[in-house]
Amino acid sequence: MKFCSFNHMPWRFVKARTSTWPYDNADFEAPVARRELSNFLTQASIAEEAGFDWVGFGEEHCNPFGLIPNACIAASLVAAKTSRIRLGVFGAALPLLNPVKVAEEYAWVDTFSGGRLEAGFMRGVPQNYFVYNGDVDGSWDRLEEAAQLIVRLWTADEPVSWRSKYYTFNRISLWPRCAQHPHPPILMTAGSERSARVAARLRARVGEIHLKQRDGLSRVRETFDRYADIADQFSWQPGPDVFVVGVYACIARSDEEAFQKMEPALNYTYNVISGGFKSQEPKPTPLAEPAKMPEESLTLKQRIEAGLVVCGSARTAAEQIAHIHERTGAGIISLHFQVGNMSHTDVCRSIKLCGDIVIPSLNRRRPDALMARKDERTA
Repeated sequence: MKFCSFNHMPWRFVKARTSTWPYDNADFEAPVARRELSNFLTQASIAEEAGFDWVGFGEEHCNPFGLIPNACIAASLVAAKTSRIRLGVFGAALPLLNPVKVAEEYAWVDTFSGGRLEAGFMRGVPQNYFVYNGDVDGSWDRLEEAAQLIVRLWTADEPVSWRSKYYTFNRISLWPRCAQHPHPPILMTAGSERSARVAARLRARVGEIHLKQRDGLSRVRETFDRYADIADQFSWQPGPDVFVVGVYACIARSDEEAFQKMEPALNYTYNVISGGFKSQEPKPTPLAEPAKMPEESLTLKQRIEAGLVVCGSARTAAEQIAHIHERTGAGIISLHFQVGNMSHTDVCRSIKLCGDIVIPSLNRRRPDALMARKDERTA
């Protein structure tokens, strides 16, 4: 198994859930935000020191759920503070962006980090399209075309001319180029047949993060199994490191202490800084998929039992992570330690305990759920 410390940098100081969307930004204070950025970078450095393989971050827009509007900016800052750990950029929303600009930014991060980028190609969530006044129609085609163009720019040794349905560029010569050859690993989602096909054609890693429904692990397993089957059609077989699953995590000195710290932080996440858009979405969109169970209806105990969060002592957390790995076959486990308004001190302690105790104990076991999953599919 490999491990990612993920942080979407939530704003920890919203006083009350807003009755409208977008959220009123009156609670934002720039000096506090600078302190939060310092905490963000400290947590990434601690993750590297603790032996994590990745740090991860995504993008959020006009939303206190996360303060990172461009994950390449976050990756650049973390790259300057670290030397080894890989930079998992769980973004950007390609259909809403200029693909040449994305190709340039990702190449810049990869080059100046020494080849540590994991480059996310995402379609985006409904609120992204609402914020940018983007057109959902054609977003699948734009995603495919943009992904193909970016890979072409990354791998070309000469100026590129490009003409497709949505993008036309006369001559492009990418400066800087990527450090990784032929290009950085690509990270995508594969929750639908079409997204899985797009990802499999690019031989991308695929991930599922922020699990919300009680049957989340089963749904992830189905997604990964379908992706493996589709990859077979493209003449390759994904290994464990192709699959990423992410959950919120709190590791403490005892199960009781972890529970006491996690419960209010999760309540803040689900009841204060998220969910507003869904309640006021102006019209249905093909990007919105109906949830089997609302986020707020599950207790912390139910989330732990369902494998949607990791919460407990180091020993308990190791058992929970092993369970998630065995149920999903994911070779990369992404742990989201900055849960809502949890204190920076508690987050740092969780990361250190995970690195000192949990990761070594799990790597000694090395359960191979992927082989079991492959055997089941072959039988």
